Formats: sequence, C-alpha cells, structure tokens
Amino acid sequence: MTRWLFSTNAKDIGTLYLVFGLFAGLIATAFSVIIRLELAAPGVQFLQGDHQLFNVIITAHGILMLFFMVNYMLPVLIGAPDMAFPRLNNVSFWLLPPSLILLLVSALVENGAGTGWTVYPPLASIQSHSGASVDLAIFSLHLAGISSLLGSINFIATVLNMRAPGLFFFYYSINQNYCYILALPAFGAVSHIISTFTGKPIFGYIGMVATCYGGSLRITSPLLFVLGFLALFVLGGVTGVVLANATLDVTVHDKMPRRIPDYPDAFSAWNAVISFGSLISIVATILFGYIVYDLFINGEEVNENPWGVPSYFTSSKIYSSETHTSNSIEWAVKSPVPFHAFNMLPLQS
Repeated sequence: MTRWLFSTNAKDIGTLYLVFGLFAGLIATAFSVIIRLELAAPGVQFLQGDHQLFNVIITAHGILMLFFMVNYMLPVLIGAPDMAFPRLNNVSFWLLPPSLILLLVSALVENGAGTGWTVYPPLASIQSHSGASVDLAIFSLHLAGISSLLGSINFIATVLNMRAPGLFFFYYSINQNYCYILALPAFGAVSHIISTFTGKPIFGYIGMVATCYGGSLRITSPLLFVLGFLALFVLGGVTGVVLANATLDVTVHDKMPRRIPDYPDAFSAWNAVISFGSLISIVATILFGYIVYDLFINGEEVNENPWGVPSYFTSSKIYSSETHTSNSIEWAVKSPVPFHAFNMLPLQS
C-alpha cells in the first residue's frame, strides 16, 4: 500500500491513472447508458420527465471522462529513466481522487449540478442553481485542472530535457475545432498502429491514409480498428466542415432540443440509430474486457522480447516465421517493462 500511495515512479503512477480512469470510466459509462436509454424514443422513459436530473447525469458523465495514462508510456517512448519531476507526478495524480469525490457529491447536494457537460449559462448561473452543487462541481474541475497543469509541466520538461539523442520534434498545424485537442492522444496511438502494421513510417505528419497506400498491410485486429476510426473520422470531419456555415448549422443541426429528455417524433429515427450504436459500443467494450481478463487468467506467458511479430500472417495461419523489429527505442524494452526502462540514455539512430 505504501508503494502505491507514495511512489514517484512513472510506471506505478501510470498504473494508478489507468485504474482510476477505468473506475471513473465505468461510472461515466453507467450515466451514458441512462442518457441513451432515455433518448432512445420520444416521451418519458425512465426519468419521469425530471429535466434537472437529466442535466445532472449529463454533467457528471461529461466531466468524469477526463482521465489519461501518459505517465506510463512517455519515458519509454523518449528513452528516459523516469519523469523529470517524480514527486510532482505523484501530486498531480492524487489531486484527481478528491476531484472525483467532489464531483459525485455535487450530484447529490440539493438538486445536483444540472449545467450540462459544457457548463454554460444560464444553467450554470446563480439564477438556475443558487445552492452549493455547482460550486462543488467547479471546485472539482479546479482540482482536475491543477492536476492537468502540473502533469503538463512535467511532460513538457521531460520531453525537452530528457529525450534520447536522435529524437526530433515534428510540427503540424491544426485547423479543426479546439475540442479535438482531446483526440490528439488517439491520433498518436493510431499513427503508431498504422506505422507498425504497414511496415513504413507515417507519410508526412498527418498522412495516415497515404501511409496505408502502398504499404505492406498486415490485416490484424488493431489495424481493423484503426481503419474503422479513419472512416468514421473522415465522415465526422466532413460534416463538421459543412456545419461551420452558420445558416446550415441552424437549419440542420440546431433543431434537436437540448438539455431536456424529450423531443418531437421527427427525431425518433436518428435517436434510435444513435442508441443502437451506443449499445454496440457497450457490447464491444464488454467483450474486449472479457478478452483482457481471459488473457490474464489463461493466456500464455510471453518471453522477455514479445515485440518481434511475424512478417506476414492472416487470422488463421502464419505463413512465415520470420520476425521484423522496429527501429524505434520503445520496442527495445523487455517485457514486463522494468521499473526504470533506461538506466543509460539510449541513442536513436
């Protein structure tokens, strides 16, 4: 217990972030299920027409989804033994549990903080919530913000001062909506998967599709997930560009009522589609969790170098026993990852 409470090691703190994120994510997923069940059809379903309770659930769901585990991977990716400020890393994590507690308490005080996940006025103003519920939710966000700020300082200092020789910075511009900043970690994971399963580096900085074209594709589960992500992201991005026109936005986007659990029959078909899509996502998450559980219980133990993968295989048969390795330093670490991944500074060729 002392190790987990007072550890300054990036691996331990990254594991704590993962466990905490899973716990908060399960609560937020439960709220999400309630939201989608209520919106699955017009009229009152489960909340008895309680608009305030509906907004409280949406607020808690949106704020609970803020978690990450970059601590575990960053030192491995840049060849550092640990984070630049280990004690600051510990403090940044332990600010999150009080933040979670305050948020859950805010949903129980008086009528709850029913501001919606964007916390916009007028619902966030004192005229709509005169009690302490919104104050507790705001204080919860303050603690989470301080945690993120301290973690960001740590990440920046680590990358600038502790990366291995040979690692360089690449820059690209972002001209999409600012809220996509939360998707940047996913872009990094997608880039790694595409590069690994196509056998070639990313073409340019954001050319994921161009990398797949002409690459030696190995059709594996991770690559299939990524290809699905690319298709959905392109469709979502195209619709976002269209809705940048204010007139079109009001015409085709702002007719669905917000912050209330009821809507006209005209929107029932699309809400049913969204609800079924959410159900499929929940089932997929449960199945993935079962696969991870089964691997922990019944899976084969790997050797110290499990990263070498067959050069070509399909879902049913391995055609070649040759292995190919990556020239990136994170794949040079044995499994499980040591307490300090790199005791000596590696050189990236």
